[in-house]
Order: sequence, then C-alpha cells, then structure tokens
Amino acid sequence: MIKGIGRLEPKEIKIIEEKVEKLFKVFLSGEKDKGIKQLAKLLSTQNYFVRELIGKKLAEYPNQDFMDALVLELTPHKLYGVRAAVLFYYWAKYENNPSILIMFLDSFWDNTPWEVEAIIADMWRRYPEITKDCMLRWLESPDQKQRALAFHGMENVAGEDPMYILDCVAKTIDDDSLDVQKKITHILTQLARIRPAECYPFMREWLTQSNETRQKTIWVSMKKLVNIINQRNSRDKIDEFVILTQQTINDWKNDENEFVAGMGTKLAMIMDQQYPVDFD
Repeated sequence: MIKGIGRLEPKEIKIIEEKVEKLFKVFLSGEKDKGIKQLAKLLSTQNYFVRELIGKKLAEYPNQDFMDALVLELTPHKLYGVRAAVLFYYWAKYENNPSILIMFLDSFWDNTPWEVEAIIADMWRRYPEITKDCMLRWLESPDQKQRALAFHGMENVAGEDPMYILDCVAKTIDDDSLDVQKKITHILTQLARIRPAECYPFMREWLTQSNETRQKTIWVSMKKLVNIINQRNSRDKIDEFVILTQQTINDWKNDENEFVAGMGTKLAMIMDQQYPVDFD
C-alpha cells in the first residue's frame, strides 16, 4: 500500500512505476478512455510525490504526440492530482527550457499551487535571471495569491542579489494581503540573516512612515530575528548577523524618528530577556 503522504520508499516507487507501465499498454492498445480512468484512479491521492513520479513517468511514454494531446486535454481536470501530474509532465519534458517552463507557470499558478511552488523554487536555483523577470511581473498581479507566490523561493538569490529582493519588498511593503505580508516577513528574515548590512537600513526607512501594515510586518520579522539570536549559544554570537542586529536595535532605540525609536525600544526589551518569545 502506498503511503498517503511523505516521501516514497523504493518498493513504493517500483509499484507505481509498474502501474504506469500497465497504463501505457492500455493507451497503446487504443483504449484511451479506459486509460484516463485508470490514470485518474492512480492520481486520486494526497501524496505529492506520487503525483510527481507519475507526471514525470508520463513524459517517458513512447508516443509523445499522443501524450501531448492527452495531457492538454487533462489540464482542466476536476481532480487536483491529475492537474498536478500534468504540470510535472511539462516540468520533466521542458526542464532545460526555462522560457517554456515560465509559460506553464503563468498558466498553472492558480491551478496547482503546491506544485507551482516546487517548480518556482527549482527555477530560482537553476534559472535565477529569467525567474527574476517573471516574479517581478507576478508582483504586479491583481491576485493576492499570485503576488504571494512571487516571493516563494526568492531566498535562493539573497546572497548574490539582495537588492533585487529589497526592491521587490519595497514594491509590496504596504500590500493589504495577509498572505503577501507573511511571505515578506519570511523573506526579510532570511535576507537579514545572510545580508544584514544591506537589509536593516531599508527596514529602518520603511519604519519612518506611520503605516500600520508595514510596521507590523517589520515587527514580526525583527522579533523572529531576535528570537534566533536568543536561541543561539554564546559561541555563535560573534558573527556579522548577530553583531549588526544588536547594533541596529541599539541605534533604533535612539533614533530621531518616533516609530523607529519605539520599535527599537520594544526589541531591546525582548533581546534583554534572553529567551524565545511568541510571535503576534
């Protein structure tokens, strides 16, 4: 029996591959409708890895013209697992053609969001430049879910191009979507740990304006960072991230701007507690 969730064991992979091979024989015999029903049954699962495996196996079908037509027909299928396998099929088939992958991401982002997240993360690692352009477009989307997806995996370029991330955050810092704000707090936390010298001046500048949304976003991000420091052993508290975070909070306490000073004072109180805090 295949597990409902989690990574597949070798014996489970073998079982699924054998079922896909039987499915191929059904298609090759000309029984298309029967094959679609069997495929849907295989993909009636919550297991992400089953959907990934089957989708990529479909890309190995000997008659790719037939499979291309079939997959196109299945794109709007009512079953999430079938739609997910379709996307994995395209991922496997065009993994070395980022322009085509971007085209599919543009089409599938609201169709199979979990799988789209996985492919976006892979795109950031393998094709960062073309992904940067795509995500800038997504940040302009009228749909809050697409704007939030634009930040997924962006931490992969934090070390090499922190200004790109900071520009993206600047475009969306006042976004009224909770999903977008959660993504921003995550990416700011990741960026500050890697490139604090670049990150903190931007965060201070955003704080200087009396805007409840951005103040809450930065507050949550900074509390997470303080929590990380408070959890570290003393021997780990000499790196750039720790030193600059402590210095930033001290500077903020004495800042001429009341909003910056207020947050600096509250953060200093948490830092002095020296134990993890809960997040609002």
